[in-house]
Amino acid sequence: MNSLPLGWKLAKLGDVAEYINGMAFKPIDWKTSGLPIIRIQNLTSIDAYFNYYQGDFDKKYLVENGDLLISWSASLDAYIWRGDKAILNQHIFKVVENNQLITREYLYYAVRETMDEIRSQVHGATMKHITRPEFLAIKIPLPSLEKQRRIASRLNEQLAAVESARKAAEEQLQAARQLPSAYLREIFTGNETTKWKIEKLGNLSTQITDGPHVTPKYKTEGIPFITVRNIVNRKIDLTNVSYISIEVHKEFCKRVKAEKGDILYTKDGTLGIPCVVNTDLDFSFFVSVAVIKLMRDKLNPFFVAYALESPQVLAQVEELGAGMGLKHMVIKSIKALNIPVPSLEDQERIANEIKSKLAETARVTEMLESQLAEINRLPTSLLRKAFEG
Repeated sequence: MNSLPLGWKLAKLGDVAEYINGMAFKPIDWKTSGLPIIRIQNLTSIDAYFNYYQGDFDKKYLVENGDLLISWSASLDAYIWRGDKAILNQHIFKVVENNQLITREYLYYAVRETMDEIRSQVHGATMKHITRPEFLAIKIPLPSLEKQRRIASRLNEQLAAVESARKAAEEQLQAARQLPSAYLREIFTGNETTKWKIEKLGNLSTQITDGPHVTPKYKTEGIPFITVRNIVNRKIDLTNVSYISIEVHKEFCKRVKAEKGDILYTKDGTLGIPCVVNTDLDFSFFVSVAVIKLMRDKLNPFFVAYALESPQVLAQVEELGAGMGLKHMVIKSIKALNIPVPSLEDQERIANEIKSKLAETARVTEMLESQLAEINRLPTSLLRKAFEG
């Protein structure tokens, strides 16, 4: 902060409160009943499980509802404890403010506002933390107690409104993200489907095979090498793609080459995501991805891709997917998938209808994601303005 409002001053965190580091527990101390132990995970997630403690402890480690806590390691942030009595774990400060100088709520918001500065001073390659002397030396703006109370009260109201807006936006976004599945369920379970033939995918294709069963040597540029992570929202996503040499690509194409109108299909890890190849771009793909070459005179590739996402087919994928950990499908299982087959004219009509609905859904989803991002930026903006006087 370049300048302070009249009557304000800068104060070190160490001068306005006492910071009590939590108790150092060992796993042998953890029990299934007793007083809950507040660990960082219990501050960052309301669903996180608790360990418990049954032994003796210094009362200074006791935390009660409304206490101010500051995590100074891993996830650095300030929290107001909203729970029952508990014991504080190490790497978290219990804050006992000097109420002659500062109010608890104001200190809570002041620490949150200066958290970017705190994070800039963290140490450690894995477990990020700030040292106690560095933390205590950080300065915050300090107006009168009356002004502190007004600032905290206003921030309470503003941030409560932001939280309400955030929850509403998240609910709307979740509903929008569920619409594609709802559309596909409606199409592929409606009355019209009773007239459709059901055929195995292998009988509808000229070839179904996967990519090469080798991991190539990657290059910084060259031919894109598609894996499961590059098939996103029914499209090929080259944001985080690896590359192979043109020589290796030509060798892989001797096994199989994906062409415009073919369907890429994920068969390892995240199963059953289809993507119609809608580009002339040259690329190769890994063994985790299969290519489905349809009989074009009988099938619309976009309709088949949507059918592969229908509840009926996904249920088959769930049943056929093998593996205790990383799920995978063999080519034989993909060929055995039962696919609905209306007339080619109906396929094209239905595919166009679904494509139009999904495009509208994507537009709404993008708009809601943008709105949510703006809402998530508001707390930082409100805190900054509050401490400018």
